[in-house]
Amino acid sequence: MCIPTLTTEQRQKRSHSKANLVKLKSYDCSLPVGSETVQPASVVRDLGVLLDAQLTMKQHINKATAACFYQLRDCDRFVDVLALVTSRLDYCNSVLAALPQSTIDPLQRVQNTAARLIFNLGKREHVSPCLIQLHWLPIRYRITYKLCTLMHNVHIGKSPRYLADIVQPTSSRGTRSGLRVLSL
Repeated sequence: MCIPTLTTEQRQKRSHSKANLVKLKSYDCSLPVGSETVQPASVVRDLGVLLDAQLTMKQHINKATAACFYQLRDCDRFVDVLALVTSRLDYCNSVLAALPQSTIDPLQRVQNTAARLIFNLGKREHVSPCLIQLHWLPIRYRITYKLCTLMHNVHIGKSPRYLADIVQPTSSRGTRSGLRVLSL
């Protein structure tokens, strides 16, 4: 597996973005709507996904992790673990693509804990064979699989129209310039 590293240019862009966010905090970003004034929020919820101003997704992952661990403490049946935890791990996980592994790790710990619960393993026992036996992909690969499945469905015409309208095959473009590559 290839682990992407940031080029000097990417590091500079990232630092410029952080500097711009800091500058933005000094401006009044309130929005008058009728007789009310809407103030900016540092975190918003959209379809159950918590989006922070820097799009780090850490608050979303922390909330999902906490909810999963709460459910794991209450679970006493295999079916409960599968239904409750895996559905929460998979919900909107495509928005987590290209995040650093350190940000994804809490979700991986939830998955590992669920496998340990199912197989009645101790804290220090290796969980990889259990994940294989359960046919569970690690979280990073679940995200990639979901995106690949989504794009495959777009390609074969089995996706919602709004997705098909915004996705174009690279073969339909005259040049490859302007294509955005998402490194995973």
